[in-house]
Amino acid sequence: MGKSELRKIFLNKRNSLTKESINSKSNIIIEKLINSKFYKESDNIFTYINIGSEVITEDFINYALNDKKTVAVPVSEKNSQMFFVKIKSLENLQKGIFNTKTPLYNTDDIISSDNKTFMIVPGLAFDRKNNRLGYGAGYYDLYLSKNICKFRIGIFFDIQKTDILPINEFDIPLDFIITERKDDEL
Repeated sequence: MGKSELRKIFLNKRNSLTKESINSKSNIIIEKLINSKFYKESDNIFTYINIGSEVITEDFINYALNDKKTVAVPVSEKNSQMFFVKIKSLENLQKGIFNTKTPLYNTDDIISSDNKTFMIVPGLAFDRKNNRLGYGAGYYDLYLSKNICKFRIGIFFDIQKTDILPINEFDIPLDFIITERKDDEL
């Protein structure tokens, strides 16, 4: 089965979750993130702002900001280029491409990841080898191929898991996957 068919299948699976289920599962995932060595050992948090049925990241972002971490969120351009912008709050968001939530920013707010950066990567599916199926535009794989970070973490609902995903040489595996399952080890 090809990637585009898999994207439809896993997006439908994720969209089938109720709002209550998304909230409760997201709370478990975020609690694991906050208590993880990834979070504790990182000064910079690069994370997406959730849309649709994605794992909810807003509470995590607010927690990290209150914890005096540097938090940056992605801004995508139409040419598959993406950069990260340092934020101080979740206020003043506008609609970006793909209906993402994007902060208003100045060029001074653009920061690069480094060996103290903990990056949370979104996606539609993952496999047991920590490969991920993204949305198809290659933004994160391109960014990760050109930039360093200490930890690349995927946060997913357990229903997004599959045995094996089709991958190519441009796909960057994650260091770790966190779901709401109790048997995930951190």
